[in-house]
Amino acid sequence: MLILYGVAVAVLVFVPSLRPLTSLLWLAFSGVGSWALLQEIRRGRTIRLYDQYALIQRSLSGRVVRVPYANLRGILVTRRGGVAILHHQPRPAPPVADSPSLTDLQRGGEGDAPPIQRLVITARLSDAVGLAAALSERHGGANAAPLIPPNHLRALVRRRLLRDTLLALLILAGTPLYVIVIARILYVRL
Repeated sequence: MLILYGVAVAVLVFVPSLRPLTSLLWLAFSGVGSWALLQEIRRGRTIRLYDQYALIQRSLSGRVVRVPYANLRGILVTRRGGVAILHHQPRPAPPVADSPSLTDLQRGGEGDAPPIQRLVITARLSDAVGLAAALSERHGGANAAPLIPPNHLRALVRRRLLRDTLLALLILAGTPLYVIVIARILYVRL
């Protein structure tokens, strides 16, 4: 599908008689084409389970995060068919200095900082319930932290989705402002 999309764009761009039609088609289908390309990029990037840890691959950046099962704090199947995973990461050790900084003195010493909480929401999965059950089963252990209640994790997922929606709306609402500012910059320089 990605190859067909690229061929169609190449034909529309390089055929001179189709250039007026190209701009109209580009405006009409850029949202749909971007959505299809995004879905193609996200395909197959989810979670791999191993004996002691899970590898979670971010859907857009492709960055892989290693999460030991003992660090899992919450597991929830979302309404969209994905899995929400809350885990904590230990804070990185501060660089060793000759004299402690003011923030270290105010905090009362090193090692008092709580771990960083991370929430990962996967794309739609074919067996999200089975994956959540497998993660819950592997989480149990001697030094495992207890899981938070599902209603708290559901509230965190709702907050994350609301934040992402608001950011997208702000970016779309700010587009005319960006166009006006860029037009002013170009007008002043010409």
